[in-house]
Amino acid sequence: MYIIIFYLPSLSGHYAIALFKYQRQNKKAQLLTPSHAPASSRCVVFYYSVTGRATGTLNVYLLKSNGTSPGLLRWSYTGITTSAWNYARVSIDSAADSFKVVFEAVVGASSTGMVSIDDVVSQDSPCKNNIDENDGEKEEEEEEKKKEEREEVEDEDRSLMASVYDCDFEALNFCKWSLASDDQFDWQLRQVSSLGSGPYTPTADHTRGTSQGKILIMPVTVNRKPDETAGLISPVLSAAGSRGNCLTFWYRLYGPENDGLRVYTKSGSSPGGTILMWTRRGTSGDAWKKAVVETKGTASYQVRIARLVLSFEY
Repeated sequence: MYIIIFYLPSLSGHYAIALFKYQRQNKKAQLLTPSHAPASSRCVVFYYSVTGRATGTLNVYLLKSNGTSPGLLRWSYTGITTSAWNYARVSIDSAADSFKVVFEAVVGASSTGMVSIDDVVSQDSPCKNNIDENDGEKEEEEEEKKKEEREEVEDEDRSLMASVYDCDFEALNFCKWSLASDDQFDWQLRQVSSLGSGPYTPTADHTRGTSQGKILIMPVTVNRKPDETAGLISPVLSAAGSRGNCLTFWYRLYGPENDGLRVYTKSGSSPGGTILMWTRRGTSGDAWKKAVVETKGTASYQVRIARLVLSFEY
């Protein structure tokens, strides 16, 4: 399983991150360039950042057309970068074969962290062995400018890693979330091992990957009727603004294909303030799926995650 890569807006553009949140050690995310024509000497330059509570790794591979993934390791960094953005150059030599460059992020000892890359450029000339004085001054100026421009955005990115609204349910509570009071039935907090066995029963949670993990579950029984729901409500969140906030969670839909999962945002008390942001129905298979929901708006709001009975056959 690979980490999903997000493309996050900065104050002056975009950059790519591999977010380690809730991922186990040594999990990997790969980002591949388009295919390049054979070249005897080429230089790939980019900026990178590795942040978090424990070390992560960024690898750069040369993947030739006749090679096997991930390819030949050409550059690697393990640790936590001390500056916001760091400059790197990687020599590429593939005179006989077309090739791709592979950027690979690897989760370290902690699942709280991320690897970021930006401004990837493939140059039709060899990498310089040394940075001359003028180049060095220019790169330092560019790096300082990037640092100043993105301080605010990086603070927001770190909030993705450690938000006060996060909940993995391992403490068998809803954290800052709550059950809806205007629905017909409720989500249940359960340890996976307590669910027994069956064709639709999960064998492990996503956080721990074991049967000792905790999850929210909503079994639909014969007592349920069409359009009944079970809702989970967030606290009141600050306005997302034009750049938006990002809600992520892992889900499984299993059993007969008659149930749905939906995410709404609600601003104010009027019915028009409730907006459907995301929906899935049917069976998702015997695996955890990742959902990424972007929310935008100029008013404070709440998020509602609802399990819905779409139909029922007696």
